[in-house]
Amino acid sequence: MDFFNIIERIKSVCTTHLSLVKDYIASDERPYMPFLKSIDWEGIGYKCFMIYITIATHTKNIAIILYDNYPEVKRLVDFSLYSIKYINSQINKNKIEPWNDSWVRTSFLLKNNDTFFHGDKYIYMENYEYLVKEANDNYSPKDIIQHSFDYFYDIAESICKTNDNIIQTMTTMRKGNSYSMSICYDNHNNPPRFKAPFKEVDNPFISIEYSNSDNTNKIVIEPENCWFVGNSMLSSIHIKQILEYQEDVYNFDLDYVLNVIDVDMNMYTIKNHQYIYIDENGKALLKEITHETLGAEIDSSNSDDEN
Repeated sequence: MDFFNIIERIKSVCTTHLSLVKDYIASDERPYMPFLKSIDWEGIGYKCFMIYITIATHTKNIAIILYDNYPEVKRLVDFSLYSIKYINSQINKNKIEPWNDSWVRTSFLLKNNDTFFHGDKYIYMENYEYLVKEANDNYSPKDIIQHSFDYFYDIAESICKTNDNIIQTMTTMRKGNSYSMSICYDNHNNPPRFKAPFKEVDNPFISIEYSNSDNTNKIVIEPENCWFVGNSMLSSIHIKQILEYQEDVYNFDLDYVLNVIDVDMNMYTIKNHQYIYIDENGKALLKEITHETLGAEIDSSNSDDEN
């Protein structure tokens, strides 16, 4: 539908400009104007436009075939797009994921000590480790995913338990286009960790807008590649991570608000003591962070009344 709307808009603009040209010619009395007036300019413009659409469509189809069936073409295109993205990240000073598509990222959100240090009040730190690509006869592909994820999740959980300056940790694994992510925030009451294999679900949200405490910094955020069963997302550390990887200038504090619209057109807010958990049925649940219990599901229709 969007494609055809764009086509109609282009057609409308072209028709308008051709009409203006036609009116200009009609008002000109020079000797050669009768010949120009007899030409169907709108018809010619429309035919040229349709030729352009036909060529563009065939070119796109050929490009898709080449990309899907020739690994060399796919690598070249992917590398070119990544290079452009990397250059933009260097210019805008934002983070970017590695070119490698098999890794585990361990992230930490911690409080800064403003007595001794300048800088941000909350610090985001992360580390990437890359999975070996050689086959391992001792483990199934599912076990490799789980053991690799658990190794760094256990480390992050241990650090979170022993250091009060750690607000949250997040362990993220990428395997191709599949992502798993789990957070730790408390000694005993963390959300369930991700369990292999990857099971993708539909994005339940239409719009997510970040707003800081004084409402001076509003940014539309678009979490990508994170809608898999067992994932915990849109917590404080995930929001900080998303902001680090996008290009807009931002101010982060723990009094932020996420204004969310889901696919059922429900509108509600997510704050720093809440997060989204994808359950085994693929349903996105709004959960509450507490120090005593994991937290019950919050009905999105009542969430505005509680805030």
